[in-house]
Amino acid sequence: MAGSRESAENDTPQQNLFGELDHSSVFTNKSVFDTDYIPRHIFVRNEFTPIVRFYFDALKFQLQQTMILIGPSGSGKTLACRFYAEEALQYAQEKGIVLSCAYVNCREIGAPYVFWQLVLGQLNSPAPKGLSITDLLTRFAQAVAGRRHLVVVLDEVEKLFARIGHEPTNDILYNLARLRANRNFDTAISTILISNNVHLPNFFDGPVRSSLNSSHLVIGPYGADELDGILTDRAKAGLKDGTYDASVIRYVAAKTAQYNSDARFAIRLLKNAAFHAERTGGQRLEKEHVDQAFEETRREMSIEVLHRLSTNQLLVLLALALEAKKTEEPFIGLHRVYKGTYRTACERHGWRPLVYSHFLHTVSTLQSHDLVNNMLERRRMGGYVRMVELNFSSDDAIREAEQALRL
Repeated sequence: MAGSRESAENDTPQQNLFGELDHSSVFTNKSVFDTDYIPRHIFVRNEFTPIVRFYFDALKFQLQQTMILIGPSGSGKTLACRFYAEEALQYAQEKGIVLSCAYVNCREIGAPYVFWQLVLGQLNSPAPKGLSITDLLTRFAQAVAGRRHLVVVLDEVEKLFARIGHEPTNDILYNLARLRANRNFDTAISTILISNNVHLPNFFDGPVRSSLNSSHLVIGPYGADELDGILTDRAKAGLKDGTYDASVIRYVAAKTAQYNSDARFAIRLLKNAAFHAERTGGQRLEKEHVDQAFEETRREMSIEVLHRLSTNQLLVLLALALEAKKTEEPFIGLHRVYKGTYRTACERHGWRPLVYSHFLHTVSTLQSHDLVNNMLERRRMGGYVRMVELNFSSDDAIREAEQALRL
């Protein structure tokens, strides 16, 4: 009631507040800029053709197979797999074929039973808590029996190895690959393993490697023209006519291509630039709004990546950030970090340090996430030393890494 009296005293009808916001907004649909948004049409790349063939072979020939899909962040891997899954489901329905698809983001899986429960839930066969892995497998076999084909997409599958260990992850992959033969039923179970780690096949043990009827597909980064096409589609779907022009969209695409070619970064940058235009009372999106939003977007995306890192990756990044803050130098010697700051950070968090070769490999994975730049620097006396540069504030890295390690 107090709110009503205040509106009456100010002679400002409550409903006008929403009308004013709607009038001043440059957006028609903000959801099209969300990470999980699947558009009705996607920017088609020739590299996606094997993904289409994968789903077609599942429908037409009931071929059980595994696709290992490798590519940098924001190259369209996940979107293509989920989009073509929807297309395959629609085609299957038209043909009277019983096809099911399940999608698992592996960074959300903390134990093997969580994986099977999540997949069972997507198959409309939820399992009660407390079942053993054997019981869950039996329930899974019952859930897929009678279907022609099940396709399971495992996104960021390298996180599964990091979170639950190599042996449990290999057990999951083996059961998916061998369940059809071991249980003697007709349903084919295919998998798509999505990762940005080119070394993913090295994680498979012998039985898994021999059980997977696997093919490899490597997706490259987007170019500026491709990013321009993606952003143009999103702008048409999410921004009001007349609030932007093609030159601003090309500018966002060009800045992203120079930075990291990540389509998710480009879409977030466009959204944040539109927010800047709104906040300043502008009715049009200008290049200056893109420039204002760039650092904000870079920091947001970097922090989101931090929350998806494994413990080993977080500890290495924390050590690099602590060393950068202590020395106030742009480039940090990796061997010095490994011998000092890194070991101290591991001891403080109760974690066993990696051997040096694995430490260097972990630094390389951080570079694949655009968190650091890893390089070789020539010594004056001959030879080379490995150096690294942080791609964002050491204070931000320390704060976010410490917070993630406490979870």
